[in-house]
Amino acid sequence: MKRLRTTISVILAASVMLSLNGCFKFSGDPMSPSSLEKYAKESGARMFGNARDFSHGYNDTYGDLSRLDDGFCVRVKGEEDVRQALDYTDDISMFYSDTIEDATVFVTGDTRDSRVYECFFVSAVFGSERDAEEYYESAVSVHSEFIPADYDQISYYSAALAEKIFENDEEMKRLRDEMIEELENLGVDPAIVDEWSDMLGEIDSVDDDLVCESFEEDGITYTLMQGKSGSLTTNTGVYLKDKTVFYVYGFGTEQKDLDKNISPVCDAMKVTPPGGL
Repeated sequence: MKRLRTTISVILAASVMLSLNGCFKFSGDPMSPSSLEKYAKESGARMFGNARDFSHGYNDTYGDLSRLDDGFCVRVKGEEDVRQALDYTDDISMFYSDTIEDATVFVTGDTRDSRVYECFFVSAVFGSERDAEEYYESAVSVHSEFIPADYDQISYYSAALAEKIFENDEEMKRLRDEMIEELENLGVDPAIVDEWSDMLGEIDSVDDDLVCESFEEDGITYTLMQGKSGSLTTNTGVYLKDKTVFYVYGFGTEQKDLDKNISPVCDAMKVTPPGGL
């Protein structure tokens, strides 16, 4: 089965990453998984007791982000649960590393009135600072090295794959048509299918005005990015301190929807949100 939101992330990466010209740097944040878990619980998110229920619950929202309106959240520890929650969950596999020992994943989203957004928040603790450094180095290489791939095997986020898709308009169109067909076959509300179709039809231009800035303060190294691709705005914040990484990624048709969801979380985690760039 094609993964709708994963492919959207790849398509968005084509417009965002191709305009970075080397400015992207992975960083992270000092805030703990327990802090993100606490925020999600207090905000009224649906809290999952185990990784399996979370991954199945999230994947079942396929095509209907309105089910994520209050947010889904899970706290996981140990290799098996971390893999189940991140690597086995559509779109969230982009955050996975086998060196993560403790993580909280929090996702919000909605689609209504021709507006759509989805925001991902992951706070992860690695086994050592070196593990975290290697994670960043690996992430940077994913965004800078070309990796040939079979389009039929796309199931994870990669800027290299995004570049390959971006350079092939026919392939991009085929992916979009397949996603819409799959939504229709799944019985998704026709109005929602139309909204996805309209949105996907506009994700096709490189964002020449992308803002990407890196900072270092109070022992935190972080990079903020804000851009626009067709009708979608993208906000990204990556923060690093010691062994802890906090990663924020959101896309939506309205910046105010991203601000409404991202800024409170960043404030709670005491980091600068990307929407202010």
